[in-house]
Amino acid sequence: MASSLLVRCTGYGEVAGHTLYAIVAQDETSNEQHETQHRFSEFIELHAALVPLLSPALPAAFPISKSMFGGESVKKERVSKLQDYLQKVVSLACPEPSDATTLPPPLRSFLGLPTAVDPERQASNAHSLTATSLGNCCVA
Repeated sequence: MASSLLVRCTGYGEVAGHTLYAIVAQDETSNEQHETQHRFSEFIELHAALVPLLSPALPAAFPISKSMFGGESVKKERVSKLQDYLQKVVSLACPEPSDATTLPPPLRSFLGLPTAVDPERQASNAHSLTATSLGNCCVA
């Protein structure tokens, strides 16, 4: 089964001479969304942290090559490959839906997900989700 966590790499930008890839992680159950940005080297570091936790399903070598010259075409191609990579890692780490809380800490941190659920925040999110759902149902 798939995770209820949808992860997308939405693009890239330049900051201080470095390329940052934009990541959006959305819990499809609560509709809560988290946005982060990471350098390519941070994806490699994440992979190294996850290999011991997810092997043998996750290969030891990072599956996306690092080009010495990262022109626009390389960066655009990486966006797609990094999204595929993150989706694979999330599905390996969280095979059951509504179980995103079991993601390994390095992956949770990388995706900008909270480490612990605050009961008041959870209740507030459930209330706002219900109100939003009702509002969408009743639109004529």
